[in-house]
Amino acid sequence: MSSSSSSSIVVGSNISTIYNNSPLLRRFHTAISIDSNSSSLLSLNMAMAICDALISIEGKVIELLVKPVGRQFDYVFYRVKYIEDLREQVQNLEAQRKDVLDSINAAKRNREEILVSVKNWIDKVNGFILEAKEFLEGGTNVNLKCFNGWFPDLVTRCRLGKEAKNKAEEAKELGKEGKFNNNISKPALPLGIESIPSEQFVPYASRNSTMTSVMEALIDEKINIIGIHGIGGVGKTTFVKEIGKKAKSNKHFDEVVMAVVSQNPDIKNIQGQIASMLGFTRLIDQQSEIERASMLYARLKDVKKILVILDNVWAKLNLAAVGIPFGNDHQGCKIIITTRREQVCNSMGMERLRTKIVHLGVLSEKDSWDLFKKNVGDVVDSNVLTVVANEVCKECGGLPIALVTVGNAMKGKDDPTLWDEAARELRKSVPTNIEDIGSKKYFVRAGCNLNDWPKINSLDQYTGISLMRNQISNLPEVLECPKLQILLLQHNKNEWSCSHEFFSRMNALSVLDLSQQLDYNFDCSPDLIRSPDAFNNQTCLRTLVLDRIKFGDTKYLRQLKTLEVLSLRCAFFSEAPNAIRELTNLRLLDMTESHHEFLIPATMVLPLSHLEELYLFGTKYSRRIGDSDPAIEDADLAAEYPIEGPEDPDPAVEVAAALRSWPRLKVLTISIPDIAYIPKDFVFPELESFIIFIGKSSSEASVENYSPNYLVLGNLVGTMVYWSKWLKMVLKRATRLKIVDCSQFEYLINIEEWGISSHAQQLDLQLLFNLEELELSCLVTFKGICAASALTTSSWVCFPKLRSLKVGDCPSLSTVLLPFNLLQRLQHLEKLRVAECEKLEQVFDFGSEGEGMKLLSSLRDLYLIKLPRLKHILNCSSRQHVQLCNLRFMSVVSCDKLKYVFQPSIAQALHQLEVLWVIKCEEMEEIVAAKQNEGQQEEEERVFKSLKKLYLQDLPNLSGFCTGGDDCPFEWPSLEELTVENCPKMKTFAATTSGSTPKLKEVYSDESVIPLQGMDLNQFVQTHIISKPPKLSTINNAELLPKVM
Repeated sequence: MSSSSSSSIVVGSNISTIYNNSPLLRRFHTAISIDSNSSSLLSLNMAMAICDALISIEGKVIELLVKPVGRQFDYVFYRVKYIEDLREQVQNLEAQRKDVLDSINAAKRNREEILVSVKNWIDKVNGFILEAKEFLEGGTNVNLKCFNGWFPDLVTRCRLGKEAKNKAEEAKELGKEGKFNNNISKPALPLGIESIPSEQFVPYASRNSTMTSVMEALIDEKINIIGIHGIGGVGKTTFVKEIGKKAKSNKHFDEVVMAVVSQNPDIKNIQGQIASMLGFTRLIDQQSEIERASMLYARLKDVKKILVILDNVWAKLNLAAVGIPFGNDHQGCKIIITTRREQVCNSMGMERLRTKIVHLGVLSEKDSWDLFKKNVGDVVDSNVLTVVANEVCKECGGLPIALVTVGNAMKGKDDPTLWDEAARELRKSVPTNIEDIGSKKYFVRAGCNLNDWPKINSLDQYTGISLMRNQISNLPEVLECPKLQILLLQHNKNEWSCSHEFFSRMNALSVLDLSQQLDYNFDCSPDLIRSPDAFNNQTCLRTLVLDRIKFGDTKYLRQLKTLEVLSLRCAFFSEAPNAIRELTNLRLLDMTESHHEFLIPATMVLPLSHLEELYLFGTKYSRRIGDSDPAIEDADLAAEYPIEGPEDPDPAVEVAAALRSWPRLKVLTISIPDIAYIPKDFVFPELESFIIFIGKSSSEASVENYSPNYLVLGNLVGTMVYWSKWLKMVLKRATRLKIVDCSQFEYLINIEEWGISSHAQQLDLQLLFNLEELELSCLVTFKGICAASALTTSSWVCFPKLRSLKVGDCPSLSTVLLPFNLLQRLQHLEKLRVAECEKLEQVFDFGSEGEGMKLLSSLRDLYLIKLPRLKHILNCSSRQHVQLCNLRFMSVVSCDKLKYVFQPSIAQALHQLEVLWVIKCEEMEEIVAAKQNEGQQEEEERVFKSLKKLYLQDLPNLSGFCTGGDDCPFEWPSLEELTVENCPKMKTFAATTSGSTPKLKEVYSDESVIPLQGMDLNQFVQTHIISKPPKLSTINNAELLPKVM
């Protein structure tokens, strides 16, 4: 009983400690007291547990109720503190934003791209600061009293305190987010061709055709390299940048990159330029050129279609060393190069690369004036200034850089005396009085139109001087130029000559050109260099060009032991140039079309064992050996290099027989009058490039008209099987072959005549596999390219690369030139010219077995001239046999038996035809024949949609262009030029309607220009052709046709 009482007392004591704090506990205390009589320990423990739980619940309830109330009082009582804290956080955030913006600006100056997260943070901070400042400004002006100021407004104070504290917390979080640790940007995407700065491009009318030609070449899958050449200042760089931009904007290429090569190419620099435009940052300077080339090669191959522009190329560039894939390595990679020298364009073309070469000339007079006026302003429209302004413009020579520079210098100047002075200064050597023209800008004209040597105080610092194509008549006695390396004086007046002291102060000279003008008169001109000691001090000279120079004694050349390149083109020698044989370091000797009083013995050039290039094409001689020939002055040398052959041979023959003496020879041009001079067992050297003429007619040709790897054969007998072994070796590497004046030459290929094994046939036929151009001319007995047996028995008769075929003046050629079984092997034929074959009746024979083969699909140009017995051009049942989808130019002249040019089915397939000439065809009745039974009816197509020029001249029986009813629905949306001359029987143009001609404004007829004035072509014929008497022929021969081929 006592223990129970004590327990009850303890419990009561514990409860009493919090009794006064909780009514709820007091109630439980009462319950416990009532139950104490049970004196159960379990009851006491349970009671205590219940009390603890109630205390915990009570505390939680108090916490949930008291703390929020406390926070509200905090917002009220600490409102000012929270607002000041927010103000401080806003200031910190503004400072942080400024630092980030400074970093952003620095990154932008380095052309880096700002991270999206940084941009978003700036936007969030800008919005927050604006909102926070509005709050701070508004919070200080709020009325914090209520009941007319008797009591404080606790609700408003609480709201302001709460908002200030929350915004301060938000500012702290933004501050943490803005700690970017300088990681705010990344390298920007590479700049494309569009962003490369350039002069504003002006679409000159005189260059539209050039632009079109280049753009067409870019989309031509057969062309890999496009070479654009032109003189300095003509605007090649600006032009090619525009090409690149157009190619990219037209989506011809995925990427367009450009690199400047310069005169001294730096491979690493070129690689770096290309890599930079691709954003290829992994290419670093520490890597070797080979490693960089490999990496760049792989990167370029990743781009499906890419255009690489190499600007300012001076010499052949090794594309593989740079890392540029080409040819079969990457069919989607096209390359454009710009250069001052066409030779560079030729050198960049290789066996695997098809090259398109484009010349960028100076501006036309109209374009020059427009550009000049654009820069100088309307001031030149004044009657007072027009004449002198035109003179100043012409002095700029059509060079855009000169027109812009001079035009800006004279901009706004309306004083005629200033213009007169400018014209005078432009004709002088160096301008000193033209305001605003700096010497660097004026350099492009500084060396033009000079009559005297320029009056310059000092030339000590010059390393190069170019005064070519002037009218300088006198040279100074001595030229003080100790640093001069290049001196170009070609194409000046012919009267001057060099004194023996002229070169004495130019000890560093490496390149010298003293060539004379093209109209050089050897009879009245003095020797250019008279003193035998003229080159005594020239120990560095590597290149000497003396084209069109009159030579007497050439002993002064012996002093030039370091000479590697010597050009004597079109030079005149009154004595044999024996000094050449002592120039043992020569790698290139050019004596093309030079003239000699005496023959040059082979002993003169045999010692030149380092020769790599030798040009002897078209060399001429006045006298033969034995006419007091001073050439043979060294009997020992002649004995050391004996030449076997006919007595008194042509020196070119001697040289040809001595080719084995030059193991390094890679380039050769030579004309040999008779193949009999060369031994049949002669082994020809492995040449990379050659132009070889064999036959008497070769003496009349000019090497300038022929491209590399050209072989001309004259005076040969029989087919290839009879030709010598060395000739077949040359033929195997030839890409262009011309056979002319060969008697007893019936067929190029005649297997029956050969009588040899099939293996030997195969080897001989493979000699033609590389041919791209074939010309057969003046062959009296010629009957055809291949004998019929060759086409039916040998599958090796083919011309897989032939693009151009010319056949002319072959009076024995009859029936068919290209039968079906030969035509199907000419899949790449682009140009065909057949002329003056008086017995030829048919050019093509499609037969019946060619169904669906689409023959002639690559043909672009077709010329048929003076074929009096030709009855058909394309005689096939339907266009299932033939597909002239690429034919652009067609000329039919003096084919008297032709009654029409096209059948309707063929005409409907001429989608690309742009120019059509039909001239002097006596029996021609219509251009497109009336439709006859051509088999299955085909869907009608609009014909001649691309035709731009149509010439119908001297056609006495022509009744109309097409008189066959609705056979061909004509449409002429592109026709720009139409000539109808001497067609007296023409009654109508087309039987029904002639179609609209939106671009045709006038017609040339009977030597008059007649405006259409809304007439269609039928109305024109009715009005201006019918009832007029016939005119005499205005075109008498085919030579008046444009020489496109």
